[in-house]
Amino acid sequence: MSRSRSPPKDMRGRWKDKISQLHPFLGARVEGVDLAEVTKEEILSTFAPLLEEYGILLFPKQQDLSPQVFLNFMKSFPDVDLEELARAKNPFAQGDPSCLPELPTVRALGNLTSDVALHRGATPELNQMGTEWHTDGCGITGLFAAQVPGGGEVKRTTIWANGYHAWEILDDQMKQKALEMKLHFGPKHTMEASVAEIYRRGGRMSPNGLKLMELVAKEQLTAEELRRREEQTNPRRYLPFHGSPVRRHPFTKRHTLWTMPVFLESGEGMTVEEARDSLEQVLLPGTSRLAAYVHEWSPGDFVLWDNRSTLHSATEVTDAPQLMYQAFLRTKTPMGPAGEDM
Repeated sequence: MSRSRSPPKDMRGRWKDKISQLHPFLGARVEGVDLAEVTKEEILSTFAPLLEEYGILLFPKQQDLSPQVFLNFMKSFPDVDLEELARAKNPFAQGDPSCLPELPTVRALGNLTSDVALHRGATPELNQMGTEWHTDGCGITGLFAAQVPGGGEVKRTTIWANGYHAWEILDDQMKQKALEMKLHFGPKHTMEASVAEIYRRGGRMSPNGLKLMELVAKEQLTAEELRRREEQTNPRRYLPFHGSPVRRHPFTKRHTLWTMPVFLESGEGMTVEEARDSLEQVLLPGTSRLAAYVHEWSPGDFVLWDNRSTLHSATEVTDAPQLMYQAFLRTKTPMGPAGEDM
């Protein structure tokens, strides 16, 4: 399959007049789309290039969207690993109870006060960690707002940052430092679980979401959880991130920052504390308030993003019924190493 490239604005099909930019550095809003009716050809010719160009796409007013429909939409994007999907592999933490029994690659994110009919047999999970910058891996993620707090000042928000921009605004000294980092990631200081569970067991990030400040102690784990932590029984979650946080997008060939600070275990030639401080310094400019896009969710919002070119984070939770569906699909082509042409 040939790769799509961003077409001229007058070649964006029937939505060409309904596309607007969300933020100076990333994101596009696309109005008037029924995801159930979009053809695979339109995805390849229009939406895949748009995602490559903008990093995140917002499709508002999708009130009747089901998890199966948006999963089918995502499956039509180029380079998605359909073989892994057919094996019913769960890309999230092992044994995650928030995954839908009928669709184990889709999670229910929210609280138990949300509409029970929306749970679909899963146990919804609400991440109370707050800000925790990361990428889900080499792939694309979709998040659909089935129920969100409404009215007044109570909002549910998620934030994104452009990994390309985060790299480009570093000065030469910091770029060289980032390129030379040899970092190792895994659950040794946390656990093999979702970030929400890590929070419940005592893990805490710094206020800016870039550095693990409090670990999950051994005493918080069962014997089986401790075994899974020490043996890293889910290596696909961590091993792709080993090395420098600077990578190349496999198709745009642009340099991007691509990492997951909560699982940073060590850095070669550094103490753990020095490694965490160094990664924080590299990520801080590109995740600042001015650089990031904050999305206020409305019911029916569907957001699709490219993890290979963006970082994202949840924010502080609100005390109101809420339920979202999340799907992550791995892509087959791995992230590339940083090149010499800076």
